[in-house]
Amino acid sequence: KPLQGIEVLFERGQSAWGLVQDLAERPLSRVVLEWSRSPHGLKPIEVLSGKDGRYKIGGLESGRYFVRLRPAELRVLWDEVPWRQVTVEEGAPNRFDFTSDAGASLRVLVIRDGGAAVPGAQVRFRLTTPARGISGFLEATDTRGETVLRGLPPRGALVLDVSLGASLGA
Repeated sequence: KPLQGIEVLFERGQSAWGLVQDLAERPLSRVVLEWSRSPHGLKPIEVLSGKDGRYKIGGLESGRYFVRLRPAELRVLWDEVPWRQVTVEEGAPNRFDFTSDAGASLRVLVIRDGGAAVPGAQVRFRLTTPARGISGFLEATDTRGETVLRGLPPRGALVLDVSLGASLGA
């Protein structure tokens, strides 16, 4: 019989892995880890932490890296996050665990005037910090009428909008 194609995945270079936790040592999901050879963040390689807070990145050359962690949803507002230095070594177990302040989370509840939850509602946000601003939409509300805005920076002004006939609670 003729051989069928076999797909083989491989990476050149070194791998690094680890865990991202908040200040209370709980796993942090959806944190972007930027890996750069320069402390100025030139051409970073990015990886996202999973639901369990774990990440893995491959294809790294041995040597010094600078790593910055920012919440995925509002990462552009977190420019002042310091770079951390790590060294990736050939043949070594390159495990790097990080603790990070991932910002505050705001639970948003959307209800009708009579108090009934509004599932599937789109909530628009506008957030302004001293350095810049961003706007967008939160994930649609769940069956309880709830959604969450994660990664709020330490300072800023937040405006939430929802369609007519519904009210916001936070």
